[in-house]
Amino acid sequence: MTPFCVPTTQLARLLRLTSRRVQQMVAIGILPKPSKAGHDVCVAVPKYLEYVERPGESRNLSEARKKKVEVETKIKTLELRRREGELIECADVEKAQFAAYRRVRDGLQNVAARIAGLVAVEHDQARCFAIIQQEIAQVLDELAGVNGEPQPEA
Repeated sequence: MTPFCVPTTQLARLLRLTSRRVQQMVAIGILPKPSKAGHDVCVAVPKYLEYVERPGESRNLSEARKKKVEVETKIKTLELRRREGELIECADVEKAQFAAYRRVRDGLQNVAARIAGLVAVEHDQARCFAIIQQEIAQVLDELAGVNGEPQPEA
């Protein structure tokens, strides 16, 4: 059978593609390379139809562009939210968390040193309990301050 050859522009019109897209499909191996006479329609069209009918592959350029725009929009939205202060960096959260844990640890470790003398002279168990409870409540109140700052005492 004699090949029926056409130039790239005519094959593109036949497949309803651009000439550039036909060239891209040749470059990635979807369509066969043309001879000097042009593209063999009897080979190129079945190869193109085989490509189009493959299930599960996204070949739609507009669909890929749409996904790209969606991702870019999400990135820009996140960046805007970060600039407006709605989002903060993980490193900043980790530093604040570390500082809060350090304050809890330091506050609780100092309870014993501050109340040891008071509890040592008390003989009443209820009074010892009240001193310890009051001191722990005071430490927790200080730690409950806003933005890592201790609450002012009333």
